[in-house]
Amino acid sequence: MRPDEDYVKRSLEEYLSDVIGDFKIIEGEDPPDYYVQYDNTKILLEVTRADPVFLGKEGLGNRTTNDIALIRLCNQLNDEFGSRIVPPKTLLLSIKGPISNYPKFKKAIKQTISSITEDKKLLSDIYNNWMSLDIGGTKIGIILIDNLPEKKRISGLIGVVDNKELININVQTRLILENIITEKENKTKIINGMEWHGEKWLAVLNGYPLADADNYVRAIQRIKITHTFSKIFLIENDYKVTNLFNLSSDGNA
Repeated sequence: MRPDEDYVKRSLEEYLSDVIGDFKIIEGEDPPDYYVQYDNTKILLEVTRADPVFLGKEGLGNRTTNDIALIRLCNQLNDEFGSRIVPPKTLLLSIKGPISNYPKFKKAIKQTISSITEDKKLLSDIYNNWMSLDIGGTKIGIILIDNLPEKKRISGLIGVVDNKELININVQTRLILENIITEKENKTKIINGMEWHGEKWLAVLNGYPLADADNYVRAIQRIKITHTFSKIFLIENDYKVTNLFNLSSDGNA
């Protein structure tokens, strides 16, 4: 995650220089990723990436072998055809398995993506507009969106089909934040073998291309998870930083 961590560090340095003035962000021991040295204090700073979480019939589930194969396929599509998508745009594919004939599907979707990425008019038509396709009996959704510079030019959402099955973006965003906060709260309890009692911040790089800062702001207001982060930041494109959560001196957000 090093490039993402560096991007977050640069974004926060730019943001904090206008907010708190004299400070320094230094490397941590992983955990944490960094420390913020400010006003004779050392603040723990943990960095993470917000990636989509999918809902199925049983709610949150583990990735199956089928899911892993599809993720690898999307990575292959990015390697082969991603250079045809001009940054900062990303061609987003949503694929719902299981795939009955994977070799046939793989061949067909490669041909399809090759054709789409060479068709400038079609790419213009699907900019922020979902297109549904049936490839060998498997439904996929395709959309061209704006995304972070470091993101892949072709990326996949596995387990969903189109904008209808992407359900509620705010629900997805809330689930993402709940998972991240729970995981990072546990990860930062013990630092260098000792319980951490100092201030700690969480910086979240937005890797969920359908959500923006407004979605995250609404989502965090609905989260009931107890945590000890005094600040939670969202990092987006163009080094944009949004302070999603700020614990005041009286203990209230």
